[in-house]
Amino acid sequence: MCTLLFVLVLALNIANAWCATMVPPPAVVQIGLGGLAGALGAMVVYPIDLVKTRLQSTAGGTSYGSAFEVINEVITKEGGLPALYKGIRPQLAGVVPEKTIKLLVHDAAVLACGEAASGFLAGSCQVVVTNPLEVVKVRMQLSPDGGLRLSDVISELGLPGLYTGTARPRLALRLRPGPRLSPSP
Repeated sequence: MCTLLFVLVLALNIANAWCATMVPPPAVVQIGLGGLAGALGAMVVYPIDLVKTRLQSTAGGTSYGSAFEVINEVITKEGGLPALYKGIRPQLAGVVPEKTIKLLVHDAAVLACGEAASGFLAGSCQVVVTNPLEVVKVRMQLSPDGGLRLSDVISELGLPGLYTGTARPRLALRLRPGPRLSPSP
């Protein structure tokens, strides 16, 4: 944990030095800082994500009444505080490529096709790379004994199974009526 804090302080000092001179840092530094920020953010909110996933799931017939009930059960029955971070490895492994892809595609496309289209393109590319890691993360979070491994998930689902749910939100986005921006006649 001390090493992570040291890296964070060092990264903030580097970013502050570049901001003070008003010269943008090289792309590799921006990518590294984006990945570091994403990793730290993931570590901070991960226990909340685990609780949310457990509350949304009915796997194993378990039904929770509150977030506190989930936290209590995870800590007391599944291995203490470290159990709140089950499945974080795929999340951390996915944060750096996720942020890198999103930033690079967006920055490359924004001048050619505008802010909204470049954001959509960047998000679409991000989903292709990170959805398998999200599927693995959720499976690991729902594993009560914590013994589920990446190879177990891949052998159970296969490559197409790692993209489960990718097309549905895009289809729902096209089919769902949105709010009207102008008054109806």
